[in-house]
Amino acid sequence: MQVRKSRLLPPKGYDAITFFGLVLMRKPQYEEWRRNATSKQYRQLCSHEMIHQRQAVSLHNSWLCYYVRYAYYYLRNRPLRYGHMFAYLANPFEMEAYLFEADTSYASRPQDGADNWRKLASYPPACWHALMSDKGLATKAAQADFFTRVASFMENKW
Repeated sequence: MQVRKSRLLPPKGYDAITFFGLVLMRKPQYEEWRRNATSKQYRQLCSHEMIHQRQAVSLHNSWLCYYVRYAYYYLRNRPLRYGHMFAYLANPFEMEAYLFEADTSYASRPQDGADNWRKLASYPPACWHALMSDKGLATKAAQADFFTRVASFMENKW
């Protein structure tokens, strides 16, 4: 996995972004990653981005197909109605990456191939909206609670 410094990407508030196979980080995050690459936080970040790379491979090894589907799922989650954070976190690509980022070997398993996004995509956005807490997804704690609920909901569906 290639990690590069970038001035423009990722948008503020995000640590990294996978862009056509490269992982881009802003300078402060990149410097922190270089110093603490073996920390749990950065291993999970690398695992998260590696899952996105495997997702693109699962879509005919095409980044274009990946980004078109990513945009479709983002817009399907109604960002104007529910907000950007819900549309982003309820995107099946992001859901799979967040749910499995703690398992650093997930993306490298040939039998999984980071393909669980297809199961997550089969549920309508209303299903994920129902699992969101009353306070929304503004805080990291609320986001963690959301993914705990999603994992519990999907427990016997994997």
